[in-house]
Amino acid sequence: MLSYCWSQGEIIQAVHDELVNLGITVWFDRRQMRGNIYDSMAFGVESSKVFVPFLSEDYSRSYNCTKECRYAADIRKGIVPTLVFNQGPATHPLHQKLGRELAFIIAGLRYIDFFGSGPPARICFDKELTSFILRSGTC
Repeated sequence: MLSYCWSQGEIIQAVHDELVNLGITVWFDRRQMRGNIYDSMAFGVESSKVFVPFLSEDYSRSYNCTKECRYAADIRKGIVPTLVFNQGPATHPLHQKLGRELAFIIAGLRYIDFFGSGPPARICFDKELTSFILRSGTC
């Protein structure tokens, strides 16, 4: 499942399309959100093998994004945190950018710095993450 703040929609659409091109089934709210928003979000988290939150300041300020990430942690989903800050994470400690709760949830997890030192020429995950998602078959 790709978890993101709507302000990141363009980036997430490109990531979604690339994962689908690799043959990975991706739960994506733009396609699968039906009926009650919380029921749909919970179903998305539960039915995915991997939870990929695209963490940013906007994500951390979103009640629904934080709730979704908390639920994934509560039901012990594999979480692959992906940082999408315009300025790299090294500029401030993560707890200052994300808030304590999200920083605590991802503490100790290997994360992807999506932008790194600058915007990627082509949106793609690194080999290790792609391999992990391919093995699970569902994101």
